Amino acid sequence: MELSTLYRPQRVASDLVVVLVVALGLGVLLSTMLVPNPWSQASWLSFTALVSGLVVPVGMSISVLRRTPRFLTLADRITLWRGILIGGCATLAVLVWGGAMPAQAWPLVLFAVPAMLLDAVDGWVARRTGTANDYGGRLDMETDAALLIILSIAAAFVIGPWVLLIGAMRYLFVTAGLWRPALQAKLVFSNFRRIVGGFQSIALVIALAPVTTTAVAVVTVAVALGLLLISFGKDVMTLERSFRRETMASASHSRSRSTSQQLLRIFWILLIISVAAEFIYEAMKKLLGDPVALAPFAEFGWPLWFAYVVAITELVASLMLFVPKTRRLGALLLIGVMVGATVTSIVNEHPDYIWLNVLLMVAAALLAVQRAIDHRLETLIAKTKTSTAES
Repeated sequence: MELSTLYRPQRVASDLVVVLVVALGLGVLLSTMLVPNPWSQASWLSFTALVSGLVVPVGMSISVLRRTPRFLTLADRITLWRGILIGGCATLAVLVWGGAMPAQAWPLVLFAVPAMLLDAVDGWVARRTGTANDYGGRLDMETDAALLIILSIAAAFVIGPWVLLIGAMRYLFVTAGLWRPALQAKLVFSNFRRIVGGFQSIALVIALAPVTTTAVAVVTVAVALGLLLISFGKDVMTLERSFRRETMASASHSRSRSTSQQLLRIFWILLIISVAAEFIYEAMKKLLGDPVALAPFAEFGWPLWFAYVVAITELVASLMLFVPKTRRLGALLLIGVMVGATVTSIVNEHPDYIWLNVLLMVAAALLAVQRAIDHRLETLIAKTKTSTAES
C-alpha cells in the first residue's frame, strides 16, 4: 500500500502550519514568562530564544515538504509534536545562555522528558500501523540528534564544555563521512547502538535536574559519553572493515599510492583535527562566558558582543576544515581571526599570545594550500615513475 494513500497529501501543509504556529506561540510564552521585560532593552535575548525554538520545527517541516510523494503518517505527526517540545528546549537553552534562568531548572526537564519518551512512541506507532519508512526513520533520527545537541548545550553550563561532544558526535560523524567514503555506508541495526543512544538523553536530563549534584551529573554524563565513544568506534571499525573488503578487488589502486602520499594524508588528518580542536575549544569557552577567554577582549577595548562574533566564526570555520570543498575558505577565515588577534597583541604589547597565534596561522596556511601541495607531490611522483620506466 502506498503511504500517500493512507493520509491525504493536501492536509500536509495545513498540519505543518499548525505545528509552526504552536511552536511560535510556545516560544513567545516561554520568553514572556522567563525574561523580565522581554520586549524592552533585553529583546535581543527574547528574539534569539524565539528564533532558536523555531529552528527544529522549521527544519522538520522542510524535510516533510521535500518528500516525493508528499505525505504524513501518524508516526510522523507524533515526531513533529516532539519537534515542538524540542523547540521549547532550544528556547530554554538560549535563556540559560543569556542568564535568564539556571541550567538546572524544572522547565527544561519538563520539556525534555516527554520529548525523550515520545521517541519510543513514534517508532512503535510506525511499526504497529505498518507505515515505517525511510523518510520517517530519517526524520526521527535527525530529531533525536537535535534534542541531544540542545540538551548538551544546556548541560555544558553545569559540568563544562566537554559535554558538547555528546551532542556534536553525530554531526562530526556525518562531516567525517563527507571526507571518508567508508563512513557513508548504511549501518545494520544494532541493539547496543539503540540503547546507548537512548541513554544519552537520559543522562543529560539527569544532569539538568535541579536535585542532581554536580558530582552525580559529571559521573553520569561521563559514563554516557564513554559508551557513545565506544558505540561510534565500533561503527567506524565495522564500516572501515566492510569498505576494505569491498575494495579488495581494486587493491592495485591502493598500491599505486606511494608511501609519501600516505604519510602526507596522515599529516593532513592530524593537522585538521589539531587545528579544529583548538579553535572549537576556544570558541566554546567564549560562547559559554569563560572569564579567561573573554578577558582579552575587555582588556584590549573590544566590545563583548565581538567576542561572540569571533567565537561563531571560529566554530564555523573549524567545521569547514573537515569538508574538502570548504577547507580552503575555512582556513582563510581562521587566518583572518589570527591576524586580528596577533595585531591586537602587538599593539597592546602582549607577546605571550603572539607565538601561539603565529603557529596557528602557519597551520591554517598549510591547510589553505593543501591542494597545491598534494598536486605538486603527485606531479613529482608521476615524473619519477616516468623517468624510472624510461631508464
